[in-house]
Amino acid sequence: MPYALTIAGSDSGGGAGIQQDLLVFSAFGVRGLSVLTAITAQTPDAVHAVTPLPPATVHEQLSAVLNHFPVRWAKTGMLFSPETAAIVADTLQEYRVSIVVDPVLRAGVGASLSHEKLADAIKEQLLPVADLITPNAYEAERLTGVAVRDSHSMLQAASRLHEQGAKAVLIKGGHLEGTPTDLLLVDGEIYWFRHRRIRYDIHGLGCTLSAAITALLSLGLDIPQAVGRAERYLRRVIRTPLKTPGKRYVTDPLLPLRAAADRARAIHDVRIAVQRIVNNQHHLLPFTPEVGLQICRITYPYATLLDSVAVEGRIRRGIKRLIVGEIAIGASSHLTRLLLRARRYNTRIRAALNLRYDTRLLAALQQIGLRIEEVDRSKEPADVAKVEGASMRWVVDEAVSRKGQLPDVICSFGAVGKEPMTVILATTALKAAELAIRACSRALESG
Repeated sequence: MPYALTIAGSDSGGGAGIQQDLLVFSAFGVRGLSVLTAITAQTPDAVHAVTPLPPATVHEQLSAVLNHFPVRWAKTGMLFSPETAAIVADTLQEYRVSIVVDPVLRAGVGASLSHEKLADAIKEQLLPVADLITPNAYEAERLTGVAVRDSHSMLQAASRLHEQGAKAVLIKGGHLEGTPTDLLLVDGEIYWFRHRRIRYDIHGLGCTLSAAITALLSLGLDIPQAVGRAERYLRRVIRTPLKTPGKRYVTDPLLPLRAAADRARAIHDVRIAVQRIVNNQHHLLPFTPEVGLQICRITYPYATLLDSVAVEGRIRRGIKRLIVGEIAIGASSHLTRLLLRARRYNTRIRAALNLRYDTRLLAALQQIGLRIEEVDRSKEPADVAKVEGASMRWVVDEAVSRKGQLPDVICSFGAVGKEPMTVILATTALKAAELAIRACSRALESG
């Protein structure tokens, strides 16, 4: 397992600093090592105090780590003092460690995290030995004197940093107006990375990106490859940030690992549910829709349209038996959209199963204690019907609007050219299948 070293401050709130860096390293399968430069008393919303460690203590940590571990790449974050910056630069050079410099000067909330002369020390000590520097627009302006306002000035600042000694430069433009864009300058080549504007105020994004780049460089990728992959990783983790008790959000660096683990659980869940359906198909066959029965499970809490598991081609009604397709990821956009909307009202809901609309079935579902809401899709606004995927969101919102909570079953009817449908919502695919079997069995008994 390769090693990566972070040289940074401690964030007591856990959203940035060495705490975040080490989690990011783990997300990429890299063993994280750390050298502490300062202790902060902070949360995502505020910095209450900063206590820098003596430069000699930083040097002792560096010597201990680098004498013992074969470190190829290190990243710097909050260094605070010019003396610490000088020691870090000299020591990493001595041990021939490649360096990613994240020139932290202030926190995202605006509080200073550096001595007033640190910017000069970074220019004089770290820039000449930096393999990559990753400033945001403010930091780039402090280091170059170039007012970074747009893509032209970003390129100007990147060129200036390269002239000052940095082998490669990544300027982050997320705080500028317009489309959030990052610029990478390396070996005379320019790369642009564009992002969607996020509606969240997220703490620790600079640490997350630079740590991801460092981890990928430790794995042997070159700088353009590492930056490109790290940018994609950042896009993913900021898509579903974690809300803190205050105003701001943080990212979950282990999101890809958690999502992969839950995807495996979802596949297992749907597989067992489908087997239960097949074993009880004599109950379900009469209530299988013309378009087919589908059972879907989304991963949690990071699902997208591509993070669901369902039956490819659905479960079809044959003459005397159900015909089952393969279990696959992303096989049902219809139920996935419905579940993603339902999750907004009840985060425990992860699975859905559809049956045909039948009054006997509705009565049976009520008898086993499920709450049902019926939605007349003939009332769906025309502008909603025109948008791909919007209908399922509208159906869920309409069902919730009746009693202010998500029902257990949503029945929809009245849409032109659409088969009336009954959808059972549950915490797992197996639970949805068991509820469907119980209700269908009871409905058949009622005649």
